[in-house]
Amino acid sequence: MSYAELNTRANRLARHLLGLGVQPGDSV
Repeated sequence: MSYAELNTRANRLARHLLGLGVQPGDSV
């Protein structure tokens, strides 16, 4: 997996968590 792919997946996961209402700093 390239760094670009990893970054894309991380961004997608971050947007998914934000969509669930999880804010940075919240325990998950």
